[in-house]
Amino acid sequence: MAKGGVTITELALRAGVSAATVSIVLNRKPLARRVPEHTQLRIRELAEQLSYRPSHFAQAMKKRSTGIYGFVCGDVGTPFYAELTECLMREADLRGCRLMTMPTEWDVGREIRTLETLLTRMVDGVVMCSQAFEKCSEETERIKRAYGGILPLVTVNAESEGVSSVIYDFRPGMRDLLEYFAGCGIRQLVMLDDPAFPRKRAACMEFAPQFGIGLELVDFSFGSMESLDAAVGRILDKRPEAVLGTSDFVTMRFCAAAGERGLRIPDDVSVATIDCSKMSGFYNPSLTGIRIDPAEFTGQVFDELERKIAGAPELRSIVVPGRLMVRRSVKTVSR
Repeated sequence: MAKGGVTITELALRAGVSAATVSIVLNRKPLARRVPEHTQLRIRELAEQLSYRPSHFAQAMKKRSTGIYGFVCGDVGTPFYAELTECLMREADLRGCRLMTMPTEWDVGREIRTLETLLTRMVDGVVMCSQAFEKCSEETERIKRAYGGILPLVTVNAESEGVSSVIYDFRPGMRDLLEYFAGCGIRQLVMLDDPAFPRKRAACMEFAPQFGIGLELVDFSFGSMESLDAAVGRILDKRPEAVLGTSDFVTMRFCAAAGERGLRIPDDVSVATIDCSKMSGFYNPSLTGIRIDPAEFTGQVFDELERKIAGAPELRSIVVPGRLMVRRSVKTVSR
């Protein structure tokens, strides 16, 4: 017996049939109906007794496909990315594939090493959330050189020359959110802003003046809890009328700090978020904001990836619009 378990050839010898017959029976192929029932039973019983497991490597070599996709993402623990990961895993399962998830903590060096690892693991393609692609800098070129065009690649929420992408359009949701703020009587808004993702800031700056809302941007350094907490503290010192956080994680951090100071949401300060993940709906109060629903676009991510795996040469950029979701974290101001 081969080291590590019985092979299909050894199983076939034990059953007194060909290896092809074993494969047909265990994979329940249509031709199995031509194999006598007692032979099928003997093959399955021997496979169970000998703990036979098919060689995925051999199958991959034969099919030139592993049925495994890589997912490289800086973070899978915060509300939005946890939901995105869950939706990608569910979509892969529906397609009969598996998802290998590789968190990188938004570190470009780790992203490059992860891509190099995936090249050796025979994945069919890669879905990637990378801050480097968002920046479109030299770091982007380092990542492109690392994968070298060998792997089909689709980026999520970042566009870059030479790569297919699925991106979020925050403008429709931002316009509706600021119109909703204005309808609630809000005239001043502080945006707890992460400059690493400039399209959120740009959308807010575009529409705030149209609805007569004064906008103040308070920045923090991406990935630094100390910087985020300091920015939150500066905002709370001013007792703002309304605050917009650039992600559910950021917004929830603000709400927690406001509560520690005895402030009630929305009675003392109105709050909105960008993401509106499922978890933000369980928060108390549930958070109003711009909903980016991963369930709406994960199918498009895999469609594009499979199109690239099939050899389609043209690159595509698929746009997913954000939408206003009204919950309970914004109050109406009497003036």
